[in-house]
Amino acid sequence: MQLSQLPSDPSAPPFLARRVVWGLLTLLALTGAGVAGFALIEGASLLDALFMTVITLSTVGYSETFALSPGGRVFAIVLIVGGVLALGFTAAVLVEYLVGGHLAARVERRRRERALAALRGHFIVCGFGRVGEGIASDLHEAGRQAAVIDKRLTSCQRAEQAGAVVVHGNAHEAATLRTAGVDNAAAVLVATGNDAENVYTVLSVRAAAPHVPVIARASTPESVERLTAAGAARVFSPYAAGAQHMAAYVLQPHVAAALSELLDPKSPGMTIEEVALGPRSPFVGRSIADAGVRREQGVDVIAVGRGGSHTFLPSRSETLRSGDVLVIVGPLASVQRIVTAAAQPSR
Repeated sequence: MQLSQLPSDPSAPPFLARRVVWGLLTLLALTGAGVAGFALIEGASLLDALFMTVITLSTVGYSETFALSPGGRVFAIVLIVGGVLALGFTAAVLVEYLVGGHLAARVERRRRERALAALRGHFIVCGFGRVGEGIASDLHEAGRQAAVIDKRLTSCQRAEQAGAVVVHGNAHEAATLRTAGVDNAAAVLVATGNDAENVYTVLSVRAAAPHVPVIARASTPESVERLTAAGAARVFSPYAAGAQHMAAYVLQPHVAAALSELLDPKSPGMTIEEVALGPRSPFVGRSIADAGVRREQGVDVIAVGRGGSHTFLPSRSETLRSGDVLVIVGPLASVQRIVTAAAQPSR
């Protein structure tokens, strides 16, 4: 797994760092040689020898601290030439480091690492192909955080441009999943076009974070069973779903159109939403009628999720419990008011 080797984030080549070290070590060696040379040739004190060495190497042009003998002048000339070459070499390497974008890349790498470490309750999208890109786009429009894992540099670059936090690597590797924050993720969506790779990824997620649900993509009917056996909570086949949707528009066009409008987050009319009731929600312990959900104009509870099952068209006298998930339908503004009211802690 390589977080830093994106096209927009070139890491500094190792030889470049070594050249900087070599330049600094050369300057340090020349300084030591200069102090020793002036002390031995001219009999200067250590402080005077160090001062002469520094002004000689830096070519600042200060006057000599002591008169130089012919041997001392030859030594100073050699020291000046060596200092100019070492300084020029080191300066050229530093300019290459800055102009080449390596410093900015290192800063960007640290920014990505901090962004990944701060992720909580996010979604991990494995594979940024057509399906993965669509998933990431919908999550972004819904205001949810997404971390994209892909082994292709071009896909990582596109995901980064789309505003996602990116990890370059294989999603079925434990180190890559940990870098993407799998332990703190709300769910992992496995969306590559390779069913075998998807199975390996599901198994890796199950081993790394058994508590995190996995939703997987399958290209063939046979892969649905394999992915389910590997531990995927839900398996979707884009091709089968597309075929069913097209057939539904022919067989039941009004039902299909109504469902499409409800599921479209950009629809200005009716919308459908789910509301999870926490232990401190004011709806807990009250019936649907007492909670006032159906008194909100045009809003209705069409299902209550509880313990992995759903009760459709529940009775108005149904008592709501902590952990219940209400599926409500109605005008967007009214639904949003219900969502806000249900989430408010009771005082």
